[in-house]
Amino acid sequence: MGIEGATGAAYYKGLIDEAALYNRALSASEIQGIYSAGSLGKCGTDPLPYQASGYLYQVLDAAASPATGFEQPSFDDSAWSVGDAGFGFSVGYCPLQATVRTVWPLNTRLLVRRVVSLPAGTSNVRVMVAVDNDIADVFFNGVRISTPQEHGDCPSLDNYRFDVPQSLIQPGQNLVVYHLLDRGGESFFDTRILAGVPQ
Repeated sequence: MGIEGATGAAYYKGLIDEAALYNRALSASEIQGIYSAGSLGKCGTDPLPYQASGYLYQVLDAAASPATGFEQPSFDDSAWSVGDAGFGFSVGYCPLQATVRTVWPLNTRLLVRRVVSLPAGTSNVRVMVAVDNDIADVFFNGVRISTPQEHGDCPSLDNYRFDVPQSLIQPGQNLVVYHLLDRGGESFFDTRILAGVPQ
């Protein structure tokens, strides 16, 4: 590795990071996960993996507006339901629907809140989202980190990536909040958070 041709006339002048040999073929989702991690590479962690438990959520009529301040850490979410990801409703079209554990009715809004604990020195936090249909907003510690995203096909893991500004990351508890909209057919939502966590 690092030499061109049998004579070794040209050497690779650079660094190779996280070289790995596998005794099997990687799955498409494993390859996508490494790619999505970007500069975190394989050394990054998932402080919040896909199919996590302990989400607080509320389902609203599609025409309704969320309560003022629903994205803020100080918001009283004690009356919200508790559920496990993925959220959705399936009629059998899309493969990720097999991972649904909490029903999200069609043609409604879904508000989701989740606290994530991050140690001091955490950096490069990325919020990854798989969704069908739309992302209205994603907030981190009460600050919007997304723009509205329309999605009309089957969801796939890491469909969307939102980078969290370093200034928003706090040691200890951090709050991520999602505002989602379904427009019919099938609904789906799951998320994970990637982060560079000090060793």
